[in-house]
Amino acid sequence: MLEDRRIEQVECETSDDIVLRWAVDGNRHIEYVQVKSNDVDRWTLGLLTKRDIAASPTSIVEKSLLCDKGPEVGRFRIVTRNGVHAILAALTVPVSKRGQNDLDDLAGRLMKKYATVSGRGSDLEYWARNAFWEAMSSEDDLRSKNLWQISRLCDGDGCCLRPEQILAIYRDILELVERAAAADRRVSADKILTRERMRLWWRDRLHALIASRPGSALPYRITAPQFLVKLHEFTDPTRPRATTGYDAEYERKQWRSAQLAAHLVRWVPELVLKASEIAQTNHLTLADRTGQGLRRLRELRHRGVERLLAETLLHSILRTFFDSEPIACKLFYRTEAASGVVNNAHIVQHHEGDQIWLGRTHVFRGPDPDALIEAACAELEDALATPLLRAEREIILELRQPEYLRRDDVEQALENGAPIDRFLRILRFVILVVYDSSVLGAGHCDDYRTRLVAELTGHGNAYHARLPSSVEEIQVHLLLVPVESLDALTRDFEAAAGMT
Repeated sequence: MLEDRRIEQVECETSDDIVLRWAVDGNRHIEYVQVKSNDVDRWTLGLLTKRDIAASPTSIVEKSLLCDKGPEVGRFRIVTRNGVHAILAALTVPVSKRGQNDLDDLAGRLMKKYATVSGRGSDLEYWARNAFWEAMSSEDDLRSKNLWQISRLCDGDGCCLRPEQILAIYRDILELVERAAAADRRVSADKILTRERMRLWWRDRLHALIASRPGSALPYRITAPQFLVKLHEFTDPTRPRATTGYDAEYERKQWRSAQLAAHLVRWVPELVLKASEIAQTNHLTLADRTGQGLRRLRELRHRGVERLLAETLLHSILRTFFDSEPIACKLFYRTEAASGVVNNAHIVQHHEGDQIWLGRTHVFRGPDPDALIEAACAELEDALATPLLRAEREIILELRQPEYLRRDDVEQALENGAPIDRFLRILRFVILVVYDSSVLGAGHCDDYRTRLVAELTGHGNAYHARLPSSVEEIQVHLLLVPVESLDALTRDFEAAAGMT
């Protein structure tokens, strides 16, 4: 599941020994897996159809079929230590690779044997045509195969581990599965391992190992601790729209402006340096690289300190809250492609498929956000012009350094010859709005969080309601960061970055 994104979740000992929920090319189905440890030389049709109780559907094949109860399309898998006799051999070919008539003989024999029908109305012919028999070798061979897969996954994420560390991860995964299998059936959530849960678990596990062994070639494996807190989150169930609001919080009833500025400055080297430059940094060159990054930032001061602040803030949020990997910021690496492209582009690994997040930033002063919302919506609509999207893709190809990034599956969408629609399918536009908050501007009060959430909700709803119909199918994620005073935060950022 960590490697095959088509698997959405694994259920341990619920309807069957294992239940896999798949999403393949937009179609979903459930696979019911029975694991048999019987010590037999070869599995026969007789063993498959033998009933424990003669008058009840208690054979292996019937128990498997009867799992097919719900509305979802059902498939089946039998996993054994040893192989099968010739009559069952067609089952060992994956369902998608079989000939149309390969299962006719077996299906006919099963139908003559039993008239069993599942709760979904499926018979044993359906089982035969939708079942896969997987014959494993020895337990040692299976263990070696799993360890090799873990090692390959680690390598793809830029984490070269020692054998004992790979074995420790394997044991941890087995423990997760064993706990899920042993959990009470009445608490179904405890028996389910979702892809999203396992991805987060894998990321945290690798981060812990990487932190103990720094200095590898993938510079974005470790992120700084979160400074902001997520205060508001909304995802539209009917459209690809989302809003997230963040807060820097108070410290002894003082809004943390200087602390936020100092936090952002720590992200500057990663924002302004290429991945290859960061990868070559060690404890001896860290100070030089940091100084180099700050010098580049100061050189761009003429573009506006507020703009630099907003770009840095967007970068830090995407890195810490979405575990993204940035492509070199185009503010610092201008190319000859069309102007108007975004400055922040990040790759975000998503359980439904990796995405490229294109970020745009807006800084807003004043009590009335209508003008800002109108301008931001218009800018987003302009960004969807085909020539500009082609320019985005060309610049990403130019600046992306895949050898310094984790493995991803965005390559096909980035190919110059690919239709721009393929690029659009993996895009998410991220709109950051930093604004003077009327709630925070009024000073600290005990219920400020409640009032701030209401303010964030209102701004988010207003923005999404104003988006033009031309962006209806485009993924749009609004990030809102209210501040007590933009003037004060800008001064603090200037001072922390040495731009004063």
